[in-house]
Amino acid sequence: MADFVNEHAEVVDYLVVGLGGHGSATLAALAKAKPDAKILGIERFDPAHGFGSSHGQSRIYRQAYFEHPAYVPLLQRSLELWRELDAHHVSDGSDVHLLELCGGVMIGSPDSVVVSGTMRSIEEHRLPHEVFDQAAMRERYPGMNLSASEIALREDAAGYLRPERCILAHLSLARKLGARNVFGEVMASFRSVAVDGESDELIEVRTESGKVYRTRRLSLSIGAWAPLQPELQPQLLGLSQPLYVVRKVLFWFRLSKEAGEVYKNIPIYIWDLGEGEGNFYGFPALPKSDRTARIPGAAVSYEETPAEEDYYELKVAFHVRYDYDSSRDIVRDPLQVDRSLRDTDLGGLCRIVQEHFPLLENPEANISHHAVCMYTMTADEHFLIDFHPQFGQRVVVASPCSGHGYKFCSGIGEVVADLLVDGHTRHDISLFKLR
Repeated sequence: MADFVNEHAEVVDYLVVGLGGHGSATLAALAKAKPDAKILGIERFDPAHGFGSSHGQSRIYRQAYFEHPAYVPLLQRSLELWRELDAHHVSDGSDVHLLELCGGVMIGSPDSVVVSGTMRSIEEHRLPHEVFDQAAMRERYPGMNLSASEIALREDAAGYLRPERCILAHLSLARKLGARNVFGEVMASFRSVAVDGESDELIEVRTESGKVYRTRRLSLSIGAWAPLQPELQPQLLGLSQPLYVVRKVLFWFRLSKEAGEVYKNIPIYIWDLGEGEGNFYGFPALPKSDRTARIPGAAVSYEETPAEEDYYELKVAFHVRYDYDSSRDIVRDPLQVDRSLRDTDLGGLCRIVQEHFPLLENPEANISHHAVCMYTMTADEHFLIDFHPQFGQRVVVASPCSGHGYKFCSGIGEVVADLLVDGHTRHDISLFKLR
């Protein structure tokens, strides 16, 4: 039963809590779908910050999805929406694109998780692709060293997104369409309330600063903070297993001028190392100045790189690894996550990188930067996008995406807007329901 309240507070039609990748996209999608509605977004940090899961210069986009073929249609729609956002961004005067389609390769033995899963999506959705063996790969992409037992599945519809700029572009679009943002507000709790003059119950959000927001529909895209939110505990959501958060470390390696000229032309990739070995991923080499450039409006900023000190960097990270005890990487409090570089963070990555990218000399001595982000995980590593069972169709829980969700932000924003506005979505999200 809802609590009855009579204290005054502004009522909005839609409230989005958490304005990272998914929340900013949801705000823009709502503003697009309901231009006459009162739409508000709140965020604990400043825009495009570096404390969650939506930072670090680049995020992979791909369509031939090894995780499950059911993701492919939403990926295809997400690409359409990314292109629309990029066009809006460029029309606003930016000379930096949000999306770069440089192609992608999924590498491993034919029966590896990455390659076999990718082929399953390719076959089910008849996706255009090429298959390279060791010799063909060496000819197409010199400097990437496959073994004789490995193959690479290549697709054109792959590349990378610039996450901080994408967030700012979604926020900018939302504002142009009438939505409002409040930064520096931390949600403490939410509940259902009955309010004089309102025929239906509202959702009341209270913040740590004591502010009260009331809304007819609420979207929660709070990422690594979801497991700590009292109203999102497993017994209230009906989850069989709790959400949990994992610390992940990204590395940038300095390249020689010659290596940079080669590796700037490679595709994005995920490389399966074999049974029990995990996989790693990476991007084409980009100039250090691309990483350190000041992004107007972004909380993430670095000391800009003077032209005479610029060089190419190769960004590489483990996605899955089994070579150490990862229990220390479970994050209990996202505000206390260790952002320093630990001895265990590298593991065998330097050896792996040198074996697969032989033009990168002495990787350990050429680590130019590292960053820490967080994966918010479900037990089966699929997404969670569904109505909160305690609040009917008034609260949507979105964005625990298990470390592979950023590429979907534009599409998930549309999904969540559909759910909030219509009570259902045009997209098949049966894989992402509460379970």
